[in-house]
Amino acid sequence: MTPDKKGRPSGRPSQDKKKALTGVIQLTRKGVGYLPWPDEPEKEDVEIQTPNLGGALNGDTVEVELTGLFPRPKGKVVKVIARAKEEFVATLREQSGQLVAIADDIKFYRPISLMDGSKYSAGEKVLVRLISFDGSKDPIGSITEHLGRAGEHRVEMNAIVLEHGFSTTFPEAVEAEARSIEENHAKVIEAELEKRTDFRDIPVFTIDPADAK
Repeated sequence: MTPDKKGRPSGRPSQDKKKALTGVIQLTRKGVGYLPWPDEPEKEDVEIQTPNLGGALNGDTVEVELTGLFPRPKGKVVKVIARAKEEFVATLREQSGQLVAIADDIKFYRPISLMDGSKYSAGEKVLVRLISFDGSKDPIGSITEHLGRAGEHRVEMNAIVLEHGFSTTFPEAVEAEARSIEENHAKVIEAELEKRTDFRDIPVFTIDPADAK
């Protein structure tokens, strides 16, 4: 900030205003972004309002141009350098006669327009891959996996797993091994009996629900 003749802040930004910052942006659920100063963490984070996010999402690595320093640092995203993630669990909703995907992530602040949503219906849960989003209009995405009806236990459990970046399927080699174990179950039990104490004739209770894994 440039001082006036009496040494008070004049409201005119210094040359620092033109400085570009790079870092990981964090968003609030209201869609406001905050970027810490990379070399000066003691400074107040740079605030980026939703219209100035340039399509940046929570956790993205971005380049930010400062637009002001008083009363707090403000800026705008000029480039999304790297996405933190490109797939999002979402629920399909109808808006203005069209099907859109509303991300489960509460920090994803815009509905996703779909390239291939015609064979699905509102209320279904899907995994969407982000194709493009520059902030000037709603993001565009493509459905990569159909999970089922929102609210169903199995669907919601799978959604949580996928939202954290894990897969709900296994490689074919693993599936083949599991099938082999199932087919040879009796032989496995017979071989294991010599190594274990057999409690199969003793009543056993569990407090786990029927669908516990």
